[in-house]
Amino acid sequence: MQVLQLDPAGEFTRSLSKVLVHEGGYSNHPEDPGGATMKGVTQRVYDEYRRSIGLEPLPVKNISNSELQAIYRKRYWDQAKCDKLAPGVSYVVFDGR
Repeated sequence: MQVLQLDPAGEFTRSLSKVLVHEGGYSNHPEDPGGATMKGVTQRVYDEYRRSIGLEPLPVKNISNSELQAIYRKRYWDQAKCDKLAPGVSYVVFDGR
């Protein structure tokens, strides 16, 4: 019997790249209740993240890749405990958050 070896770090990276395909770039459509959004991260979420690490808010349009990854990991991947799920299942759960 083969034992499934989980690769949480690798699975997060693979899952995030799949999620970002659907999230697109910057948008700020007046009918979108989320307001300004970059790659699925709203301005409100970005402001909360920057304040939590002692930084002043910036326009979400300027989010760095490392900030984007930190937000997705902490706010969505870690909260859903995706690292404890089988590969593939973790992506589905992560994408649904």
